[in-house]
Amino acid sequence: MKKSLILLFMMASMLSATNYTVMLKWNEFEGDCVGKLIGSINNKNAYVSGDHKEVKLGNKLQSFGENMGDSAEQKFVVNSDSGYFTFWVYDKFVDQDMNSDSNQLSASNPKVEIYKNNELIKNITIPKKKGLVAKIFSLDAANNSIQIYNDFYPKSRIFVGQIVNATNNLPLENVSIKLTNSIKDDFNILSNKDGKFLFVPEIGKYKITLTKNGFITYSTFVKMNPDETPQEFHFALAPKIDKIRIVLTWNHTPYDLDAHLRGPKPEGGNFHIWYRHKTLIGGKNFLDIDDQNGWGPETITIYKPAKGKYSYYVHNYSNKEIWNSSALSYSNANVSVYKDKRLVKTFSVPVNKIGTVWHVFDIDDSKNIIPVNSFEFTTNEENIH
Repeated sequence: MKKSLILLFMMASMLSATNYTVMLKWNEFEGDCVGKLIGSINNKNAYVSGDHKEVKLGNKLQSFGENMGDSAEQKFVVNSDSGYFTFWVYDKFVDQDMNSDSNQLSASNPKVEIYKNNELIKNITIPKKKGLVAKIFSLDAANNSIQIYNDFYPKSRIFVGQIVNATNNLPLENVSIKLTNSIKDDFNILSNKDGKFLFVPEIGKYKITLTKNGFITYSTFVKMNPDETPQEFHFALAPKIDKIRIVLTWNHTPYDLDAHLRGPKPEGGNFHIWYRHKTLIGGKNFLDIDDQNGWGPETITIYKPAKGKYSYYVHNYSNKEIWNSSALSYSNANVSVYKDKRLVKTFSVPVNKIGTVWHVFDIDDSKNIIPVNSFEFTTNEENIH
């Protein structure tokens, strides 16, 4: 009896879940396309490819394969009320040497239709751009939020990035970039005049180290996942300084993340600094730079330290009214803390979290950095604490 009730409950839950259908269509006489839908639900990740039938994440992520009729098309389904999904379109021969035409994907005129419970809610005409891989949109199933990207890349299995100055967002040329794989092979490249770089990795994890005279050396880990989607990075190098400097970077979206710092004033009392409240502390503006167009950096420097507790937060201003948004959690936000001319701590935003405020860390009276990593929601940034 109990088993029957559990089975009925599971069936009812599946039937009540929101159903999203994604249709990819293109002109088969001009090119060959492949769609790829990547999903993350409750810390479980998977992807399905449109050129064959696949079922992943307990039937919540599906590909129905390719239909070649009057126009070529591939069908995908998300059957879930939670999770974060991204949709990509590839030229079928993107990573083969035979394909050197960067206009090939656009020439096939790909289009994407998104249906919610069989009702058309979004029609995306992919623009004419150079590149053989395109990130089309993301879906936050918990709140039915769709973000359009249409970002193009030259290949699928690549690291692309830009390196800027953390205090003014200007590109940094000739940054020494060393990538070290799991078997300790080193690969060395330089950033160009726009601070940009490109590297073609194998699947796996790499340590990346950025070095430039006058700046604090920065190291972190990057990964090429089995889904072989392009990985894009934005690094902000901090000029050498003895003070405590906190640097926030993130992905293309959400467009506007805000850094918040609460702490003691040297003359007494407390402050709360963010982009709308650039209070001078001891005659200095602690907020060095604010960004509202994605990537960052947002940089705060504690120029006049005082005795007492400091607390640092990241607020998703772009989605501040959506209580169940997970966009901040999937923003790839990274916080770097510098002190005494060196990198002392890094924080990567936890995934699969709901909330618009990430309480990253505190600094105690002894200037120790205490990780917090909690999430909450507020509609009023003045109340962040």
